[in-house]
Amino acid sequence: MRATCILTGALLIAGLAAGPGWCTAADGPDSLATEALRHKLEFRSLARVTGTWGAVRLSDPRVTAAGLEFLAARPDEPGSDTGPLPNPIPLARVRGVEIQANNAGVMAVVGGLIGALIGYTTTQEMSQIMGPNPSPSGGETLTGALMGAVPGAALGALLGSAVRHWKRIYPEDPPPDPSSR
Repeated sequence: MRATCILTGALLIAGLAAGPGWCTAADGPDSLATEALRHKLEFRSLARVTGTWGAVRLSDPRVTAAGLEFLAARPDEPGSDTGPLPNPIPLARVRGVEIQANNAGVMAVVGGLIGALIGYTTTQEMSQIMGPNPSPSGGETLTGALMGAVPGAALGALLGSAVRHWKRIYPEDPPPDPSSR
């Protein structure tokens, strides 16, 4: 126990001696935030980038050591003028990067739940109409719920994939401060 405390103290002192700059995530081309952005933009053909110039849509964006390279840039709002942008844009000048995402996963869950509820209700009603036994067995109820959940999830995913929105990927939002509650 005492050796653990001594080791923990020594590591804490070594970390403090290294200075505050060693743990910032956005300091340079090899930082974690830059690598995360590189990974998220790897196969994207479009990104919306904001900075002091306003908002632009970049086609074929790529993260390099020099910054954010792109094939072409156009203003996000039709008729607005952002002026010429450097290519690559230094990441220090970028306020935010967004990519298009869809709601397929969330809508699949919602559709599956709604479909399961409809299947369960249908099973309950059909058992009262069809037979002398007023309540269905557990297997029949489960089968009815599953038979409704599967097409409900598929329909929900299909509808959710059609609904697109911009999702912020850089800089990532900091985790909420627990002391602010």
